[in-house]
Amino acid sequence: MKQTITFMSYNIEHMKDMFKSHQIKESALPRIEAFKSFYKQFKPDIITIVEAANKEWMHELFLEKTGLKEAGYRVARGEARGVHDIAVYYRSPFRVEAIDEAFDSFDEWHDDIDSDGVKEVYYFERKPLEIKFSINDSEHLTVITIMNKSKNVGRSTGFHQYENFALGTRKKQIAQAKKIRERIDALLDANVNEMIVVSGDFNDDPGLDPYEKQLGQSSVETIMGSIWHPRAIFTNVLRHLVEDGRKVFTLEFRDRIMHNYDERKAWLDHILVSPSMVDGRGALQLISHSGTVIHDNEFVSIISDHRPIICQFDLK
Repeated sequence: MKQTITFMSYNIEHMKDMFKSHQIKESALPRIEAFKSFYKQFKPDIITIVEAANKEWMHELFLEKTGLKEAGYRVARGEARGVHDIAVYYRSPFRVEAIDEAFDSFDEWHDDIDSDGVKEVYYFERKPLEIKFSINDSEHLTVITIMNKSKNVGRSTGFHQYENFALGTRKKQIAQAKKIRERIDALLDANVNEMIVVSGDFNDDPGLDPYEKQLGQSSVETIMGSIWHPRAIFTNVLRHLVEDGRKVFTLEFRDRIMHNYDERKAWLDHILVSPSMVDGRGALQLISHSGTVIHDNEFVSIISDHRPIICQFDLK
């Protein structure tokens, strides 16, 4: 008998700012109520969260006040990752078996991203959170939640300096993506049928922006996998929207360079699934065309500046 599993990825903007002195701030109560109503509509079984609160009591309070705790949800966080943390909310049939087994593999490293013969130092501002779940005590799912380097340039005194900083952010994004892909390949080398979901805020659209064209690569496609190893390429759960010619975006923001006050649209949040989850080998199978960005909902704009992504799986 099949069971439907709903998976959500959400960047909950400045989540930690909703709390003070072990209470919900009065100003954050509308966000709590909005999330409660939003949850009742979609009832995800796993929620991966970036820009998450960075204290355990904050998550416990959030689960309590939104009704998720009563519905059986628990929080998994691993080691603290700074002011903006990463967390996963989950419920039955999932049970945590291991957290942050790959934590040390994301330590500082050297790489030559622009092929100039010089290896530079790279690191994660927030190391990816890796959680190994058991499903009904018989199957396993590895969930890797990421929040990679932002493309935002917060300081510059001119366009030339801006371009230098912008190119630097792309190099860092690609270096982080390569490190994440190394971990994915290690998991697949150990078990070609491994069920893996990579989700979160990649801070990058598919394709090449002008700076990525100079480097000849992008972080999203790097994580998805190489065309030279097609059987290891991950599936983006929103790809059918692109194939149907639809414009996909998860964030709107003002253009701070041109100052024309037009809303820019970016597709920064993604859910990627391993090959075994689309070709029949895994116990979890992606339901075709189930991936969507939640735009037309009265609650999401209250909860965050990002829009959540949801997809569904059949659990055998």
